[in-house]
Amino acid sequence: WYPWRDRLYCTLDILMHLPRSVFSEKQIDLMLWLLKVNGITDCPSTKEVKDWSRDINRLYGIDTFEYNGALGHVYYVNSISQMLAQEFANPKVRHKLHVLPEDSGPRLSEARQGKRWLHELHSELTTPWHRSGTTDYFTFEPTLATKNRFVIPTRWFTRGDRTFAKCWDMEPVSVDGTQTWRAVVRSPETEVPADELLKSYPELKVHMADFPDLYRNIPTLFPIHHVFHQEDGTCAEWDGVNWSNEKGSYWRQKSGGRPVYSVPIWLYCDDTSGNMSKKWNKHNSWLFTLAGLPRTEVTREYNVHFLCTSNLAEPMEMLDGIQEEISRAQREGIWAWDCSKQDGCGPGPVMIFPVVLALLGDNPMQSEMACHIGLAGRKFCRVCEAENDKGQRMPLGTDIPGGVAPPVDASPSGPADDNDTDNPDPPNAIYDTGSDTSQPGSPVEGTQPRRRHDTERVLRNYITDAKVIGNEGRIEAEKTRTGVKDTFLAHFLEKIKSSYKSHRGVDAQQKALDLFWDKHFKEEEVENMINPVWRLKGLDAHQDTPVEILHVVLLGLVKYFWRDAVRHQLHKKEDKLAELAVRLDCIDVHGLGLSSLRGRTLVQYAGSLVGRDFRAVAQVAPFVLHNLISPESYETWLSLSKLIPLIWQPEIEDIVAHSALLKVEIHQFLLRTARWTGRWFNKPKFHILVHLPSHIERFGPAILFATEAFESFNAIIRAKSVHSNRAAPSRDIAEGFSQWERIRHWLSGGWFRELGVENVMNMTTWKPLPAKGWTRPVFDPDPEGWKCTGMESKKIVNDMDGPIPRYVGLVDRKRLGTSIFLRSG
Repeated sequence: WYPWRDRLYCTLDILMHLPRSVFSEKQIDLMLWLLKVNGITDCPSTKEVKDWSRDINRLYGIDTFEYNGALGHVYYVNSISQMLAQEFANPKVRHKLHVLPEDSGPRLSEARQGKRWLHELHSELTTPWHRSGTTDYFTFEPTLATKNRFVIPTRWFTRGDRTFAKCWDMEPVSVDGTQTWRAVVRSPETEVPADELLKSYPELKVHMADFPDLYRNIPTLFPIHHVFHQEDGTCAEWDGVNWSNEKGSYWRQKSGGRPVYSVPIWLYCDDTSGNMSKKWNKHNSWLFTLAGLPRTEVTREYNVHFLCTSNLAEPMEMLDGIQEEISRAQREGIWAWDCSKQDGCGPGPVMIFPVVLALLGDNPMQSEMACHIGLAGRKFCRVCEAENDKGQRMPLGTDIPGGVAPPVDASPSGPADDNDTDNPDPPNAIYDTGSDTSQPGSPVEGTQPRRRHDTERVLRNYITDAKVIGNEGRIEAEKTRTGVKDTFLAHFLEKIKSSYKSHRGVDAQQKALDLFWDKHFKEEEVENMINPVWRLKGLDAHQDTPVEILHVVLLGLVKYFWRDAVRHQLHKKEDKLAELAVRLDCIDVHGLGLSSLRGRTLVQYAGSLVGRDFRAVAQVAPFVLHNLISPESYETWLSLSKLIPLIWQPEIEDIVAHSALLKVEIHQFLLRTARWTGRWFNKPKFHILVHLPSHIERFGPAILFATEAFESFNAIIRAKSVHSNRAAPSRDIAEGFSQWERIRHWLSGGWFRELGVENVMNMTTWKPLPAKGWTRPVFDPDPEGWKCTGMESKKIVNDMDGPIPRYVGLVDRKRLGTSIFLRSG
């Protein structure tokens, strides 16, 4: 039963910490009593079980760190570094995890094949290590390739069964009479197969010293004077700190030559209620999954990891703590035990670091992440500069096949009332396509994209303006004009404003403001007043918040149209509503993989349906709405139903053709919507949809960055909130998930370092760890110290008749009765 003491402690530990089976202390008391009265001897007390569980988690679990937030709230965050290290030691995850992007040609089915990871991610944030044969190569190091070429690999990627390096060419140059090197960035970048690399930097340096005659006319490898960009003719200094110097690359020095991997993640935030009742008790939560997992794995609940939650701290306040650990890991690396035998290496120590591939959430949350004013603002799009002009409407009828659209007020039905907070309805908003589109008035291309440097500049201007009395109105006007609003910075601006409120006269107020500023803020701390999302290296929150299809399409477009059909077009037409319900009851959806539809529910509660209901509605609407609604709206339904399968395409054979087709279908859908009534374009989600094709090209199929898996996780967070003591829910919930991460890791056959477990397993010698003064030992690369669970405990997850494999997530639902534990060895 290793590392548990015995069967009883193993089963109790598992039962207490399953994510969807949360028990209160009273319930645990009853379970222990049940065991005792049924003859189970040596049954521990509730306190003994909790103390032992707490100690075992301090030894082998995930640390929970306390943060005093910048906005004045205390919150607790589970260590993302330790969770990532556990994933590399978990055979159920590591054997499926990809750490290199893939050039799959026109085919697109995974995040690693998208432009964001393959081309756009900063080279220093990609995996820097690769082994070819028996030689270890690192990026940003001079390397000898075939044909006597000196190159500098900057990025590794796969193509088919081979690994390639994107390289900078090295050219000798004379600077002030001294021979040295420059790195030449060609366009397109030079690609070299990894098996054509002959000598790594350490080997090359030794070989040049041993055989100087062979390199008589070759300058020493360092220093490299500059980097020349051939495309625009510009030069940049060589970064000897973050890239490489005479001692080798930055990561070779950090890891001592051991493997180093970049681990891209999907980072998600949302709010949920901490109550089971309808009374709202808002908890903001941060979660993540590994973007390198296959599409079929990344959406499983088993692979969703909890970071933090709070009913007090704001999302960006908690991101401050998360960003701090991510940035530290990107500088220092994370030691982990790699249980795989990939890349020509056996199990052993590796160094890893996380990279945020994209930020996921619903539209209001993504706007807050991007310091955007929101969907109700004049500039309602977080991705581009699209703008609504009060009193104007989108010009209709110019590009609509079949004639000119009717006037707005002539439509037989208008948009349904939209009370959901996810998509407020800005008055008189139009669908603005900007002036730089491929075709005037085209609703497909969008406008000038927003960029992080522009937003950061605006935010710094807010801070500068806040130093002068009387600029409050100017700041508010700028928020409206630019669409830039930082909820994190707003806290500090409010503190600055309140510092002089009690004073009278401009001079007295300015003096009070200057004193307050000098006392509480330093110039080097100004950056910490701005949203921490901009401190995440290599991330642009405007462009890296992909369109979330659950809220934009199912809970947006489909919801609007279905409510319009039921509540407006069929309003007070009881015979037609009854006919619609009967059609829904009778339609055969077996081929769609759906259970039989309940027509009365879908009609009667059209305003209270959820995502899975609208998923069914979207597929059957053209059949059940025929001859029940206006011809214009029915044509729009047909166009939407044709568009949705393209959006939910899991594997794209030709991304160029698919993207072109998707743009055409979006265009057709918007034109048919405009022909129906232009008032639909008061809904910003119609505009947000036009950014979806580019996001699919950059991040992979849209279902990869859909949030259903995260949304379903809200139920687990809610259950843990209900069973917390309510005094410190952020801490209690984080510690509960820390225990779950340990149980998940052990039951998955994960490796862990043995740390005094003999004392924990022996009741006579076990003593509780001190509350303070004890820290977990540093990482140990000795393979003798790494263990996994015993055979008896493994039998639990292989028991297909028991509930544990299903609760833990070790059962492949596509192959019922088959244990992932058994199949993956």
